Amino acid sequence: MEKKEKLLPQLLAYAGNRKVLTYLSMVIAGISQLLALAPFLFIWAILRDVISGDYSRIAHYGWMAVAFAIASIVVYFGGLMCSHVAAFRIAANMRKTLMQHIMTLPIGFLDALGSGKVRKWVQESTQSTETYLAHQLPDKAGMYATMLGLAVLMFLFDWRMGLLCLGTVLLAIIVMVTLMTGPTLKRKLGEYNKALDSMSNEAVEYVRGIPVVKTFGQSDGPFLRCHGGRHHPWRCGYPQGIDTVIGTKGTYLSGGEQQRISIARAFLKDAPIILLDEATASLDVENETFIQESLSRLVKDKTVIIIAHRMRTVAGADKIVVLKEGKVDECGSPSELTASGGFYKRMQDLQRNALEWNI
Repeated sequence: MEKKEKLLPQLLAYAGNRKVLTYLSMVIAGISQLLALAPFLFIWAILRDVISGDYSRIAHYGWMAVAFAIASIVVYFGGLMCSHVAAFRIAANMRKTLMQHIMTLPIGFLDALGSGKVRKWVQESTQSTETYLAHQLPDKAGMYATMLGLAVLMFLFDWRMGLLCLGTVLLAIIVMVTLMTGPTLKRKLGEYNKALDSMSNEAVEYVRGIPVVKTFGQSDGPFLRCHGGRHHPWRCGYPQGIDTVIGTKGTYLSGGEQQRISIARAFLKDAPIILLDEATASLDVENETFIQESLSRLVKDKTVIIIAHRMRTVAGADKIVVLKEGKVDECGSPSELTASGGFYKRMQDLQRNALEWNI
């Protein structure tokens, strides 16, 4: 509570000309709670007269109790209106100040921190100040007024009962302070806040991927698999990453980069039948190896038709159809075609010799 009291002047600095409403709401809330205690005084008076046998003023006391109860509610809502007007003004001004400061921060700092965490700080932190100023602060003033009024009433009725009740209240406060504070609670709250930050980041990243996900009619699973693969467009080295403008039909991309993006699209589509036409023809050996690793995950439990001139591209196929001069020349598994010594075997040897050739 002491920390919040020190921060109260800083919060009120954002209130502008609404600062007086915060103090007014605290005064009104205190008056409301004192009015709420008046019906108990009239009920005590009714019981006193009933016991003494005097019934002449019972109706008067009853109506007075109802009037004070209604007055307490009306005054309390008036105090809440004052506190909310001030709290909303403070929250709005704090958000404006925070956003102006965030606009001056380096982009790298925001990327490392996470947009979800920044949104949480701006939204939930200012919202917590609104809860404190609009509700907790007036309620705290009302609590103090209630405790003071109850103490007066209890000593007015019976000073011995007043002492007993005050002792019970003090004991309850000691127990609550012991159980609700300490290093364990602080550690648990820290873990809870970190978990909220992580969940907020994940939610924001998922929302960012929704346009891509909806384009291909998929859930977030294929999108996340593409997001983490070696074929992801971010791997192309562009500063803007996936938001890079690539031009009509990939004008600003190399042939290899165009093929990698096409394979990433195939991952997102997650179709049961895949047609790969020279999928690795424009790639060097290193990137071809990476793409083949990705393709091995892509084609799992799918029907795949591969058109290729490189023998290594189709080395893992279940069945190979060899075309020569527009006609089917051979058909079989890679091992069967190699053993037959036909056109496939001759092409395989020529490509192996070309790879091993040196000056």
